[in-house]
Amino acid sequence: MDCQSTKEQCDQKINSLSLDDVLTINPFKKTAYSQDEHYIAGMGVLRESMEDRKCPKHFLWNHCMLLVRPDAFFLGHPHNIVDAFHARNLNIVGCKIIHINHAQADSLWWYQRNVMTSERRELLRELLASAPSVLLLIRDENPRNSGPATAHLTHLKGPSIARKRKPRHLRSIVAPATANVLSYLHASDDPADAVREMYLLLGADRMSDMLKHAQSKVFLNRFVVSYAHMQVKALLSRQEEICRSDATNGKFGVSTMGWETFLERAKCCIDYVSGESYDPYEATIPDGKDLVMALDEYLRIL
Repeated sequence: MDCQSTKEQCDQKINSLSLDDVLTINPFKKTAYSQDEHYIAGMGVLRESMEDRKCPKHFLWNHCMLLVRPDAFFLGHPHNIVDAFHARNLNIVGCKIIHINHAQADSLWWYQRNVMTSERRELLRELLASAPSVLLLIRDENPRNSGPATAHLTHLKGPSIARKRKPRHLRSIVAPATANVLSYLHASDDPADAVREMYLLLGADRMSDMLKHAQSKVFLNRFVVSYAHMQVKALLSRQEEICRSDATNGKFGVSTMGWETFLERAKCCIDYVSGESYDPYEATIPDGKDLVMALDEYLRIL
């Protein structure tokens, strides 16, 4: 097992990387995103929002994005992940309630749509538009010399395949495994994905507001961080109550589909054209494990 890196070693690592490689080492993603309107616009917002506009590398390396989806609120208790973040030295530095429409839902997994079944795509569109989601921006305080904060959060989140989740994965902390399509949480694989998805889901003004807020020096105060965590926990709990009440009454948020009908379809859904999972190299942007930076070994223990 490798040893925990020092902050100085991590800074040296970040400084040795180009901005392009901090964003992603995936050559397929680099090519596709060079033409992606949400990514291009998101990078513009990022640069304008940084205190040091010339070098957002440290921010990208140490921050990650988590989307708490409506299924988390209908079926589980996502407020429990706040304590899990605290235990893992992850601080919430941004929080936005968002209402995702069908077009945004389609765009979120645009580069994986070719390996998804039409049923999975339809269920995801209906799910994400049914009720508000909560977007969290998280700062990883753990020194990392191998991979960015996105790698750490992806590891903690756990797999989308329900039977492969472990009890301490964030998805398991939210709710028991029900169906693969009901994965409760979405996290960006790379900093490049976080930039694209923040712009897609927030737009320029709200993204800029979140990024600027996250850089506030008040978050260096542990009491401020603790208070922010309490506020987020309360927000998540309120949304749980609303959605669980809807589900009890058979409602599926604003969807015309009833909750029980949706849940039954989700349990029967064949997710990918190849079955339960897909070959990561078959996606429009291949996303194999060798195409992302690996997480530092000492952080891989759940």
